[in-house]
Amino acid sequence: MLERVIKFKEAFRHLAEVEPIYLSYPSEEEWTRAENICELLCPFTEMTKLISGSTFPSANLYFMQVYINESWLKTHKYSYDDVIREMVGNMKEKFDKYWEEYSDILAIAAVLDPRLKFKCLEYCFNSVDPATSKSRLDNVRKKMKKLFDVY
Repeated sequence: MLERVIKFKEAFRHLAEVEPIYLSYPSEEEWTRAENICELLCPFTEMTKLISGSTFPSANLYFMQVYINESWLKTHKYSYDDVIREMVGNMKEKFDKYWEEYSDILAIAAVLDPRLKFKCLEYCFNSVDPATSKSRLDNVRKKMKKLFDVY
């Protein structure tokens, strides 16, 4: 919805000029904030579309989208805008809570995708958190070995 409003920024500006009772025209700072929030939420919109629009199993695609989302959160963590910085902090907290539960399953699905493999996983883990990258990779390898042993 925010994306649609931004497209009509000039129309709202014009309305504010010609209609004296229209007093709710956002300031330039508010427009910039709206654009930044829209940019911030874009990867999450894509993830939502991917999950809710799928009619086939596509767990291998989820890992990359989750990685993109986590990277966006990391990038915007130190935003100059206090509102966005606070919003990112809250989102990151919730993201970490849920990501922890599903990361191994999605990572295994990504490794089984012939296009991604462990190199992709290694790159993603390294770029998000180099300190835990090796242990996370080892954990995925261990779980995959256990899965194959059972199979």
